Amino acid sequence: MIEAELIWKIRTQLGEGPIWWKDKLYWVDILAPALHIYTPATGEKRSFPLKEQTGSVVPRASGGMVLAQETGIVLFNPQEESDEALPWPEDKPIINRFNDGKCDPQGRFWVGSMGRDEPSGSLYRIGSDFEVAEMLDSIRISNGLCWDESRDRFYYIDSPTRAIDVFDWEPEEGVISSRRTFARLPSGETGVPDGMTIDTEGRLWVAVFDGSGVHCIDPDSGLSLEKISVPASKTTACWFGGEDLDQLFITTASIQEDLVALPLAGSLFVCRPGASGLPTTACVL
Repeated sequence: MIEAELIWKIRTQLGEGPIWWKDKLYWVDILAPALHIYTPATGEKRSFPLKEQTGSVVPRASGGMVLAQETGIVLFNPQEESDEALPWPEDKPIINRFNDGKCDPQGRFWVGSMGRDEPSGSLYRIGSDFEVAEMLDSIRISNGLCWDESRDRFYYIDSPTRAIDVFDWEPEEGVISSRRTFARLPSGETGVPDGMTIDTEGRLWVAVFDGSGVHCIDPDSGLSLEKISVPASKTTACWFGGEDLDQLFITTASIQEDLVALPLAGSLFVCRPGASGLPTTACVL
């Protein structure tokens, strides 16, 4: 079993949403709202407090970052520490807050909201003109999402279902269809699937909340090929980065954690699993 190594000792409450962009790793703490930026080449670590709980961050093609927050979508410039809220449509109420979000290969921003105890969340697709389309509803905890263009697939996780679902994917219009269960965690595995990413071979890397690790899922069988061990039970998300995109960065949470037994909970970890990821697509907003 591969073991992840500590790379930034920090006690985030709910570390999430790592993304690699221009030689830096960006990630957020949802509950103690902050944007964290790590530069491996220099070892620099920077943190920016945010005004609202923030579920995800993606790079913006025209500069800066896009944040998915409690009340809507915000454009954030780390250099100037400035932000600009975009007008969220009144006919699409945000339930609780936004959670995980990523850009599809065409640069459209897909982001899900939280239903928590009720299936009242949604998954949205946001285009370059800020046209917001509801792609899925009746979601409880919208989490991992990624695309496999070579197989015309879109993968998605609603965590309480404990399943990884797959859809047919039509890239030009950004349409998904024919939802079905693709994979489940191995028998006896604790926790629920959370954030995920995909490598160049189409394998999924799925973080398991309350599962102390990341599973590599085979794209043909849907079975776990291996597990990366993380010294924190609440493993939240992962993303490939580094100069050759062959380092897997892993975020964790410290909420409701035994911090005596697991003092590194909430920290950022990394490993080299023998796979490489895909370049990050910037948001066209």
